[in-house]
Amino acid sequence: MSSETARQRPTELRPAWVSDEEYPFESRYLTINNCCVHYIDEGAGPSILMLSGNPFWSFVYRRIVLGLRETFRCIAPDYLGFGLSVAPLGYDFRPATHARVIETFVERQRLSGWTLMANDWGGPIGLWVAGRHPDQVRSLVLGNTWAWPAEHRDRALRMFSTVVGGPLGDLLVKRLNIFLNVFVARGMGGRRPSSGALRAYKGPFPTSASR
Repeated sequence: MSSETARQRPTELRPAWVSDEEYPFESRYLTINNCCVHYIDEGAGPSILMLSGNPFWSFVYRRIVLGLRETFRCIAPDYLGFGLSVAPLGYDFRPATHARVIETFVERQRLSGWTLMANDWGGPIGLWVAGRHPDQVRSLVLGNTWAWPAEHRDRALRMFSTVVGGPLGDLLVKRLNIFLNVFVARGMGGRRPSSGALRAYKGPFPTSASR
């Protein structure tokens, strides 16, 4: 990895809600369009690009990275405004906008023969990038996600977007922090997170304004 494409920063600059025990990886940063994109790059071998869902970040892949880094190069970026990446003022947080940032990230990393591992929002974001560079993609590992076009689900998607983007969604997300307080705190996959993991999930969104 060239010094022109990555700037490494010491772990001690991480916020207090990131546990080195829970997230034992070196933080790396890449400047894209004057924005600071955080990512981890662990191991060597065929590259796997790991894209998380919303509102999560590369932390969600920590156990997978630990299990695969002896055999694969595991690369997991944080979307702007998520995890340890910083979003600029006026950033719209739309999947298409995230996808363009991730495309630049892939190009700057000079990835080839890479596998896309994605869930939730990572699906449409990553598949957009993969679709524009099919000659560079080795394989896809997808779970709990979708891809456009999705005409047969348009009505359901519109209804969901209307609810989440309306007053009820504003209350559930901004005021009650429904995604993190319910889905994470009560456990994902039947496993309740440790206190350190819970801090890592909630840390990027401590206030109503940040959510």
